[in-house]
Amino acid sequence: MTVSDLILLPQVSEAEVVNELSSRYQANDIYTYIGPVLIAVNPYKLIKKNGKSLYDESLIEDFSGREIHENDPHPFAIAESAYSHMINFKANQCILITGESGSGKTETSKHVLQYIANISTKARTRLAVNQSRYAHVHVHIQQSSFLSSPTSESFLSLVSPIQKSN
Repeated sequence: MTVSDLILLPQVSEAEVVNELSSRYQANDIYTYIGPVLIAVNPYKLIKKNGKSLYDESLIEDFSGREIHENDPHPFAIAESAYSHMINFKANQCILITGESGSGKTETSKHVLQYIANISTKARTRLAVNQSRYAHVHVHIQQSSFLSSPTSESFLSLVSPIQKSN
């Protein structure tokens, strides 16, 4: 049996961490937490759970409004955590996606943006109906090559209402 958060390992060592990540990878559990950090191991293939892609839009509701460890480790959980902290604490948030070439940074970025685009377009109906109380979600992406991807172009052209604090 594997743990979804490496902090829960009975003994933490490089060998134990590698063994745990390897075991999870073999079970198609490509995401693992280490506290608030999400580790991803690129499977180089489409992974399905219960007949659905790990990134199926119908799964977004499973993460919406939930704390980070209430679901399995996933980019949607990280995106929800940042989004809810932005809304609840009215504070800027940052999601850092890093790794070597081919590690899945671009795909992970797409899934984070997919989640934020989906959830932020529902903000108006979830929070209130008075449009005058809304601002816009602004996204700053530093990696300029990513700006030309279809996902980011469609996301950046969205007008996403969220409730302003008065």
